[in-house]
Amino acid sequence: MEFEWFEEQIKRGAKRNANPTVTISKNGGINFNKKALEEYNINESIYIIYGISEDKTSIGFNFVAEKKAGAYKINIKENGASASIKRFLEHKNIVISSSTKFPLHQENDFVCITLTEGETSKK
Repeated sequence: MEFEWFEEQIKRGAKRNANPTVTISKNGGINFNKKALEEYNINESIYIIYGISEDKTSIGFNFVAEKKAGAYKINIKENGASASIKRFLEHKNIVISSSTKFPLHQENDFVCITLTEGETSKK
């Protein structure tokens, strides 16, 4: 019997990192994936400022190089970036009950998520 063998090499995690995403944990941590770092030049920033839409359905992220009022330090790593969003969520009464991944969208000079587009972890 003859076989044609599949010889293409598949990269691990390729599907997972295909789009820029952010994950917010129930403990108030926020993690941007590597694709988000690359696409939105997050690695050129040191701080993040959070904002919320008037209808409270979207959270905006403004990445800045200098410390400003309300700015949080970003921890840049090879595979992504992380920061704390806990106080912002508490202040705006936004509850994240389990780790939730959101697709990122460009909006003028900042990046944002829509809270209804979140996908919870399958644990």
